[in-house]
Amino acid sequence: MAGYSKVLVAVDGSESSDNALRQALRIFNAREGCELKVLSVVHLPEDEIELMGAGIDEPAKEALEGAVKIAREQDIDIQTEVVRGFPCNAIVEASQAWKADLVVMGRRGRRRLERALLGGVAERVIGSAGSDVLVVPRNTEISFQKVCAATDGSEFGDETLGRALDFCEAYGGSLLAVTVVDTGFELMALAPDLMEKMELRAKGVMDEAEKRATAHGVKMEGRVLEGDAFREIVDFAAEGKSGVIFVGTHGRRGIRRVLMGSVAQRVIGHAPCPVIVSTL
Repeated sequence: MAGYSKVLVAVDGSESSDNALRQALRIFNAREGCELKVLSVVHLPEDEIELMGAGIDEPAKEALEGAVKIAREQDIDIQTEVVRGFPCNAIVEASQAWKADLVVMGRRGRRRLERALLGGVAERVIGSAGSDVLVVPRNTEISFQKVCAATDGSEFGDETLGRALDFCEAYGGSLLAVTVVDTGFELMALAPDLMEKMELRAKGVMDEAEKRATAHGVKMEGRVLEGDAFREIVDFAAEGKSGVIFVGTHGRRGIRRVLMGSVAQRVIGHAPCPVIVSTL
């Protein structure tokens, strides 16, 4: 993999989306041959757009003007586009039409509800885009030196691990791989034999991850952790000073469904760094 080749950024003129653009520019600058497009959405029903006239596009155009200014600070020329419609649908349709392999969006704020559940446009884009989606928390920067990936040995976990390894290989980083075993009190008390089997299986997942990392020429540190999945992933990434976290949107039962939707949402909501969500 030569890294991401077509990066689409959604902006609305907010501080959050401006920072998302800056992180997209870091990815753009890291590899030759990368294309970057920035779009802004006019969100109104078509009949209201017709009634309000062409001026309804002005906020979107202003957001793109701000994006062009940010890019020019780095001597980068970018493609821009104003699209109309429901934001999620408009972003997904634009991404698919342009064949983007990465969609970049900002994560707004750190309020309690936002930490608990991502919600809104970003969640719907993640579920529909068919490409990787980079969600950028406010006041964070993506870096390539250390990449954290959550895996559970499932088909989805293997895919996420593969995306993270490709990213490390393309951008020169090392991998922090993590698998989480649910250590609920009742399970530990009532089924200690099952716990032992789960822990052995988790170690097997890490052994396989190590083999794949070696095949990619990527240095890896693997960790089997016990506890609540999203919290362990976030804490592990923070401890390892990861510059980006890879998670998937599905997973299997047994090793705490590491990549299940609600876990991915909570990782995004609490992450100390940008998060790339991969989907099958």
